[in-house]
Amino acid sequence: PRGQWAVLGVYGACWLLLCLALAAPLLKVLRRLLAASPFFLLLAVLLPFRPLGPQDHAIAFGPLTLSAAGSEQALDMAAKASLSVACVAALAATESLAGITRGMQRMGAPALFVTLMNFTFRYLLVLREETLRMKRARDARAFGGRWLWHARVVGLMIGSLFLRSIERAERVQQAMASRGYSGGAFSVSSRALSGAEWLLIASSLMLFVAVRLLPL
Repeated sequence: PRGQWAVLGVYGACWLLLCLALAAPLLKVLRRLLAASPFFLLLAVLLPFRPLGPQDHAIAFGPLTLSAAGSEQALDMAAKASLSVACVAALAATESLAGITRGMQRMGAPALFVTLMNFTFRYLLVLREETLRMKRARDARAFGGRWLWHARVVGLMIGSLFLRSIERAERVQQAMASRGYSGGAFSVSSRALSGAEWLLIASSLMLFVAVRLLPL
């Protein structure tokens, strides 16, 4: 529910303790959080200007009139979204792609979704290498890129990257087909959970249940 700041504070403290226990690179996690923050903060910024009902109180903020309930909802949404993204960023910083997909399969995630996530991540790495090669070739030709007329060169690079990505995708698909891939779901080998992992899962579930039941 909205406005349970103590519960969000407990979840935030648990996230911090988990990051410290896993030796997660906090700066890297925070950078990823900042990179994703504009997407949900843009929605949160608009909520204070929208009244949520006849019982809503208006707050005068200079020439602007803000909604009290809308402002509270914006803060609540920003806090929950930040905590969710921070958890995902911490997981990505401390676990490999194979480990993440293995965990998703053990939790019963659709096999097609796991396969698409694997292919998307690996193909993004291929595109990243292609982009870096194009950038090195551009810089080797003493490209400054500081003036407006250089936008044409940047546009040509984006178009070239798009065409190369399509050609690379076709070659990858042909290579997979030649190795017998017929479009089935991607599967990874699984392993049994250790005692420490079971203890962490049980402790987390008990903590979440206690936070929801206790009057905070």
